[in-house]
Amino acid sequence: MVSYHQLWRLVADARQLVDAGTARLIQLPMSNDLDAIIAYLATLASRSVALITHEDGVDDAGVVARFQPNAVWRNGDLIERDAPGHVLHPELAALLSTSGSTGSTKLVRLSHGNLVANADAIAAALNLTGKDRGITSLPLHYCYGLSVLNSHLRAGACVVVTNGSVINEDFWDEVRNHEVTDLAVVPLMAQLIASRGGIPEDLPKLRLITQAGGKLEPHEVAQWDQECRHAGRDFCVMYGQTEATARMTLMPPAKVRDHPDAVGYPIADSTVHLEPVDDMSGLPPAAGELVFSGPGVMLGYAEHPDDLALGHMVDQLHTGDLATIDASGLVRIVGRRSEFCKIAGLRIDIHRVQAELTKLSIPAVVAGDDESLAVAIDASRCAEKPPEMAEVRSHVAEAAGLDLALVQAALLSTLPTLPNGKADRKECLRLVRAISESDAELSAVDPRWWRLRRRDTASALARILGKDSIDTSVSFVANGGNSLNHSQHTWFIGLETSVVLRALAVITIASNHTGATALIGGAHALLTIAGYNFARFTLTKHTPAARWWSAVRTMASVAIPTSLVALYGVLVTGSYKWSNVVLLQWILGPQTRGRHRVFWFIESYLTAFCLAAVIFAIPQVMRWYRSRPWATAISITLIAIIPKTYAVSAGLPRTEYLPWVIMWMFTLGIAIAHAHSWPQKLASFGVLTVGMYHLFDTVAHRSERYAYVVIAIALLTLVANVRIPRLLAVPAQLLASASLFVYILQFDLFYFMKWLGSEDRWSRFIGAVILATAIWWAFNWLSTA
Repeated sequence: MVSYHQLWRLVADARQLVDAGTARLIQLPMSNDLDAIIAYLATLASRSVALITHEDGVDDAGVVARFQPNAVWRNGDLIERDAPGHVLHPELAALLSTSGSTGSTKLVRLSHGNLVANADAIAAALNLTGKDRGITSLPLHYCYGLSVLNSHLRAGACVVVTNGSVINEDFWDEVRNHEVTDLAVVPLMAQLIASRGGIPEDLPKLRLITQAGGKLEPHEVAQWDQECRHAGRDFCVMYGQTEATARMTLMPPAKVRDHPDAVGYPIADSTVHLEPVDDMSGLPPAAGELVFSGPGVMLGYAEHPDDLALGHMVDQLHTGDLATIDASGLVRIVGRRSEFCKIAGLRIDIHRVQAELTKLSIPAVVAGDDESLAVAIDASRCAEKPPEMAEVRSHVAEAAGLDLALVQAALLSTLPTLPNGKADRKECLRLVRAISESDAELSAVDPRWWRLRRRDTASALARILGKDSIDTSVSFVANGGNSLNHSQHTWFIGLETSVVLRALAVITIASNHTGATALIGGAHALLTIAGYNFARFTLTKHTPAARWWSAVRTMASVAIPTSLVALYGVLVTGSYKWSNVVLLQWILGPQTRGRHRVFWFIESYLTAFCLAAVIFAIPQVMRWYRSRPWATAISITLIAIIPKTYAVSAGLPRTEYLPWVIMWMFTLGIAIAHAHSWPQKLASFGVLTVGMYHLFDTVAHRSERYAYVVIAIALLTLVANVRIPRLLAVPAQLLASASLFVYILQFDLFYFMKWLGSEDRWSRFIGAVILATAIWWAFNWLSTA
């Protein structure tokens, strides 16, 4: 028995091994034992990054080879490795394989905030307290198993550390002897427990069974719920993905009986919505792809060591699951998008896998379900001889991060098609699976028939390992079992459009103010992007108090640095007024042109943010927003355009800089965040054109301003992600994050660069942007140190 006091002392001792003056990437083979847990907590506490791998590390050798950790934990000792230094983002805490899989070199980047927020939400939803005792029934390198540990530690609860299996009586002895109160299971475990006669009856302290990690059929859920209620305990269904840190929804145990087909409601501070999909065949009319938002959404993926320097690049998680959401917010998973399947817990993008084959000039259609992937190769389009099936399976397994046993391939003389001429993926899947299961000759066959052949052990192993032949005199491993994935460098990476637009806006604002360029309109575009982010980060909070606290923190993070810069200008350089310090220059004046007006955007942003927070604090407005978010936001925007119309018709000067005139641009951003259908997107864009009418008529370069804002907001509305060269991803992320500091410091840094002797406009602009970004980085580092 280890108390919390003893645990934190052990963690402090282990942290001394980790601390090296700078954050490092540390591999952590996460076994179910105390040494691994101490190493995990010590790594997080040191602000280094934990690369969490399987306990034996064999299946993760490809990951280790690609990311080259600086050290590895082994049995409580930290072993240094000869590896290059890494640029690690300060928020990055842990790297996990996607959806709990092993072997894939595509990792999920999780922040400290992700881990804490998800653990707290789970602990609160399950009512975990210091009196509870969980047990490590799942591997700790698996996100579900790790979330059990995290949530119990955050709740001050106990955790029984074991490597036992539910099929062994020793495991249940530990549950009984240690008075375990809650047990986490996945579907296979649930089926194994049921096959052995269910949970033993003499476990009076066991109050809760949680299930996630895959789907239980509704009748199985109903059976588990009935048995748990009979035993006086709760049964709780949960749903999640590694990309959401762990859990996304949770079904209150009291409602499982009435809704055995549902996965519950979003966890605290998180929301879900549906986005339309093209193929709705066989689905309920109200179904769509489930999209999750909340503090548990990952920073992004890592496919290369350079990605470890990136910050938050994903704000909404497109799950690939098709769902319905009823009026109460209850989520039901009804299928999976045709371009996605989930095999062995790993979500597979079928189109991406097929694209890898296209690069290799292999004419094929990839199909799949939750059992395996199937590759149907079109023999009629093979230029020369058909590709080797073993090589095709190896390529697909590597691209998908799957075991070779889960990939099947066959050569078809012609591919079956749908009436519209597209490939019939379902029929391709059926044919390939039938051919593979009958172990037919790997030659071109007609899709209507195939020849059966008896299979033997050697040929079966050859198929599994993707080899032409097997040496039966040596072991499975010696024949290539657990073979490593090979690395492929990706030259382009996708960034959210809002991130790219923020980076471009701050660049064009600063370059315009030095005279290096004449791209005008970036600040107005930023106001709409700010509203877009307000919808995703503030309005997603579940309680009014949480929304207010989020709003106050955000406004303070903008107002305090700006006021400090203005105060420096008042006391030292004389370039600002006291009205700038209190950020009310638009009210207190003076209204003449000059440096004192450069913070107009900050004042407009804060005013719009504050008013929006007040509006959405009205209970009735929030109820409308919860039920119809886009309609509510677009209605508020149309009302907010009225003051702009008055200002323009009255001929007021320079109205485009007044907060009460341009607040509609902020609320339009809220609407765009919820414009999921094409009619909503087009209507939002239509409101933009109405609001822009005559807005810039009294200022210079009005055509350029109109064009800039319209193009930027069109991209925000219509394009979810922008693919840019990988080398530009880190600078873009840094610029987007540092945009406030670039904006408020730009003029002071322009003069500083000139004082250093820089007379060229471009050098002043580039130098100022670099210095402002460095100041932001230092400020961020000091505030989180």
